[in-house]
This record gives sequence, C-alpha cells and structure tokens, in this order.
Amino acid sequence: MISELENKNKPFPRSILSVSREEFGLKEDNLDAKPPLELIVKSGSLPADISGHVFIVGPVGSYNSKGCPNSDIVNPSSDGFTPLFNGDGMIYRLDFDRPFQVKLTTRIAKAPCYYADVATSQVASDCKFDNRGITRMSGKLGVRNQLNTAFLPMNFGEGGDRLLVTWDIGRPYEIDLQTLELVTPVGWNDEWRAINPVLADIPFLPPFPFKLIQSSAHPCFDVNTKEMFTVNSGRSLTSFISQLRPLIYGFLAIIKVLREPSKLRKVFTSPPSPTSLWTKLGNGFKKIVQFLHYLLQIFNIFTNFVYVIRWDGKSRLQKWEVVHPTGCPIKIRQSMHQIGITEDYIVLMDTAFKFLIEELLPAEDTAVLD
Repeated sequence: MISELENKNKPFPRSILSVSREEFGLKEDNLDAKPPLELIVKSGSLPADISGHVFIVGPVGSYNSKGCPNSDIVNPSSDGFTPLFNGDGMIYRLDFDRPFQVKLTTRIAKAPCYYADVATSQVASDCKFDNRGITRMSGKLGVRNQLNTAFLPMNFGEGGDRLLVTWDIGRPYEIDLQTLELVTPVGWNDEWRAINPVLADIPFLPPFPFKLIQSSAHPCFDVNTKEMFTVNSGRSLTSFISQLRPLIYGFLAIIKVLREPSKLRKVFTSPPSPTSLWTKLGNGFKKIVQFLHYLLQIFNIFTNFVYVIRWDGKSRLQKWEVVHPTGCPIKIRQSMHQIGITEDYIVLMDTAFKFLIEELLPAEDTAVLD
C-alpha cells in the first residue's frame, strides 16, 4: 500500500488507486470468505435506534491485476492505461441489525464470464481476457459483464424486496440479499441485442458467448405499476467511422503476412493429403455459410436502435423500439448511462459517458504508475 508520507507530497493521494479484493462473510454463505469485519468504535458510541443495511458497489480491479505481495490489495491502474472503473464489482453490505454493532460483508459479483476469465488466465490460451481501456475482453469469448456501477431496489409485491446490480455494458443481475451471490440475469441472452453485429458475430468465427450489450447502468423501477424499466441500445457502424485504428491495425497485419513469400509458397505448394483435402473443403463450406449469414446482417450494421424494456420480475422481457415520428430509429451518440421515470413518461438521456472504439485503445503516450 502507499504510505502516508508519499501521499502528503503529492496533490492526489496515491492510496486511492489501490483497492482490496478480499471477501468477508459467513462460511455458510461464502466458502471463500473470511469472517465479517466488525466496526471498532474509537470514540463516542453508535445510536441505539439505527437499523437496516447499507449496500455499496464499486470496481476492485481484475483477477490478474498487479498488487502488493502476499496481499489482496491491487493497483488496477498501475499500467497507466486501465481506468479505475474497469474492474470486477465488489458488493459491500453494512449490517445494522444489532444495537451498537456494525458488521461488513463483501463479495465480488461473479457472473459466468468471471469464471471464464479466471479459467483462461491459468492456461496458455488465446481465449484470455485483457483490459482494453474502459472494458475487459477476449478475442474468442467476448466482453466481461463486470457489474460494478449501481443498484436498483425492487419490490414486485411478491416475495419481498429484491435488488439488481448493474453495469453499462451487460445485463443487470439480481443478487441474493443474504449471501450477496448473483442469482440470475434479467432476461435470457437471446432477448438482448448486441450493440452491433460486427462486434457480436465476426465472420468465419463462432459467435461470442459473452456478447457486447449496451444497457443502462441506472435503470428504473415504477413503485406504482410494480415494473422495472431499462433500455437496450445499439450503434450503427457509421457512428464508428472516426475510430478506424483497429481496422488499420488489422490491415497492417495482413500486409505483413503478404510480405513473407515463404509462407505463401508453403500454402500453395504443400501437397494436401485426402484427409486434409476433405477437411479443408468442409471448413470452406462452413465459411461460405457463415459469410452468407454475415451478409444478411449488413443492413443491421448500419442501423442504430434503442429498445425500451419492461420486466415484471418473472416473465420474459417486453420491449418496444423507440423511433422518430418519421419511423426512423433514434441515434444514441454516446450512451444511455441513465434513464428516468415520471408518472406519465420514461425519460431517455443520451448522457456523456462514451463507449467508443477509441476508448478501447491505449493512449499513444502513457505514464506507468508504480
């Protein structure tokens, strides 16, 4: 951790850049947790009439974030590129259920992609997840749903209070209020549309199991109708025109291969065996089918979309596309980070939280932090 002396000599406290990934809780709720932490009152006393629970969520870096030796303390932004808000969500709960006593329980929000991240990081595989600016992704598996931004309390009138944990780039998840474990996502995977087909279904490759979904980190719950509202939005390829660096990198990689005649000669002069010939024909047919499927998505590539989603807590999602009076889809220039609700309206806000290709690339000049 950063010493207090170092902090005093800097305009911004460096200790704010470190965070603990340690989990605390009862063994029957979380086998990997240490016993809950109890508040030690140094001066004065806690009021006797305080009751209830306080829930907090925040990012705590990734599974392979660099940290202090023999410690759960990590420094997620030590590479000088990864923002602090790119990290697994840690759920904190302060319990005021006993007089003059406060206990802290914590647990990392572990969606299925979390376990895929851990599993692939332990083997030599091109499926590994890496930090890419504001998000964490794998070239084979897709994008992490890190669930580190906000909560949404709900009560549908059946079964008491329920709580969602949210994130801009993924489905919200319901959590167990006792164990803090994730219970279920909102909606099936096929009920959510990826931000753009190019970023969800690359030609000649299997579809990503963890597709890139843009939703709202701050959905709404209508206490009168007992319904949850959120959005599912997407961006046309034309909105990414100004962010061509990934395409340029890919083009340069192709040029590099073409400049190596030895590799090209090996491809065209190696006599194929009957087995490899049939394999190549089969793979070629599969690629043709995948390519035709990709062509069918061309129109969608150039289409923006915004769906308002309604959920009653148990059924499949209901959704409606938002369009202009002319019938054309509306265009979200940045993100639907937050939405609002009134007695008569659902308020959609194009808020200043950018999710662009340029945000996934490292800056040209980064200062690495110790």
